Amino acid sequence: MTADAIPPEDLPPFVFLADPNTVVAQATVGDVIVRIPIGITRQQSLFRCFAHALRFPGYFGWNWDALRNCLLDLTWLDPVPHRIVIIHDEMPFASGQRELGIYLRILGEAASSSGQPPFQIVFPKHQAIHFRHEWQNNL
Repeated sequence: MTADAIPPEDLPPFVFLADPNTVVAQATVGDVIVRIPIGITRQQSLFRCFAHALRFPGYFGWNWDALRNCLLDLTWLDPVPHRIVIIHDEMPFASGQRELGIYLRILGEAASSSGQPPFQIVFPKHQAIHFRHEWQNNL
């Protein structure tokens, strides 16, 4: 996705909900939920969320390239999930922080990649404007 292709609200894979927890209730067998809690301000904390939920292999390098590579190639997961749902309790990192732009770019790339389970990426509805601003300014 490019900066001029800003996803509108509720356009998969980016979804903005008043209560992101409603997605958990709609999860089906075979879905994998990745929860990004409030207060993520460091890369390593974010990486831990993904590494735990997706059972990243031991060779995971704990950097942005490694996160991207793992999200683009989930072949170690057995069985392969039907869908990967990434639920954000709030936007990670501070507004304008370089890491946020990198993270959103990786999510967009992983979600648009073919040959793997579909991604659904959920943010709180009240952060849709913040998301759009970061998407425009960082991608």
